[in-house]
Amino acid sequence: MAKRTISIILALVLALGFLALPAAAPGTTEAAAGPSGGTPAPAGGDAARDAVAKVAESVGAAKPIQERLAAFVAEEIESFDDDDDGEYDPAEAEAVLKEIGGFVEQLRALLSGLQGLPDNAGSSEGKTVRAAREYLTMLQNVSADLTDVIGYGIAITEALGPMEEMGEDAESYEEFAEMVMEATGATKEKLEKVKAPPYLAITHGDMILRITEFKEFAEDFYFATELEDPLRIYSCIFRMDRISRMFDICAENLNADLLLQLHQAERRLNGPIDVLQNELTRYFTAVGGI
Repeated sequence: MAKRTISIILALVLALGFLALPAAAPGTTEAAAGPSGGTPAPAGGDAARDAVAKVAESVGAAKPIQERLAAFVAEEIESFDDDDDGEYDPAEAEAVLKEIGGFVEQLRALLSGLQGLPDNAGSSEGKTVRAAREYLTMLQNVSADLTDVIGYGIAITEALGPMEEMGEDAESYEEFAEMVMEATGATKEKLEKVKAPPYLAITHGDMILRITEFKEFAEDFYFATELEDPLRIYSCIFRMDRISRMFDICAENLNADLLLQLHQAERRLNGPIDVLQNELTRYFTAVGGI
């Protein structure tokens, strides 16, 4: 087994990535133009002011979620840069999944609370409502992407569990081959049931292929030892080395895919999402600290 395979795979749960969607360039959107453009006060009297106050409350409630996600992504990128595999903790992984899944529901509720508010593009309060909906939606999408990746990480870590200690207690080549066959067979079956996010589908398929090669090697190695055929045995040993190298490359590709998603998520959180949140906050302050 390649030296870093298990540690890299186990780090998946805490080294999370995101959906590789092209992020909008940071800047003022059409929806946000009202809050930041000239800072006109709500023109519709008390009703308009109440609508803006409701929007301000929702945006304020979402800001801690944005900050938590940004801090989380920054920590994970740093762990990649430090080459810190860490120690996988299933309880911690499940807790993170529950926390961020909760963010999705909170943001959905905040968006629902903005339904029915005036969103006429010709009024400042309408533009404010539209901008807030855009902000909450972008934040909800990031949270949902995190949830997908965490779920994938938990599933793949569980699937690879049988391979973590396979063959360690073997007392003969035959016993080693049997243990590898059993572990890789169980792992392959579980991996095929895991639904990978679209941006990890190719790497996930490659991992299944490598596990399949590992299983086929074990089967051939078992028969080679049963036949006591030294040529077949040595052939399998060299084949094992090649498979291990390919598995290591697969793990490195998976690391690269995840790190790419982290950086893209960081740009989303610190770019358009943060810009829009700041524009809304400045507007709320300018119209009287709503």
